[in-house]
Amino acid sequence: MSAPSGCAGFQNFSDGSPAVPVDDVVAASYGQLSAAVVATGRKPRSRVVDLLVASTAHAHAHAHAARLYTRNAGDLVGLELLVEVVPV
Repeated sequence: MSAPSGCAGFQNFSDGSPAVPVDDVVAASYGQLSAAVVATGRKPRSRVVDLLVASTAHAHAHAHAARLYTRNAGDLVGLELLVEVVPV
């Protein structure tokens, strides 16, 4: 059975790459980052996927010197003190 056309690119990208789990540490980071977005007067709901990715970088930044490389740096305004956002 083949994947729907919108999923084909993701399947090709994810083949052989380990998934990073959303564990308790990432979930706690998500809460912190969501609160930071709210503090800037913005809504975290429209940035759920961006915040999950940022939360993973935030949760693992100390142990792995993780940075968040993104084309959507504008969506992550207010997170600069919590996670290193690198526009590309």
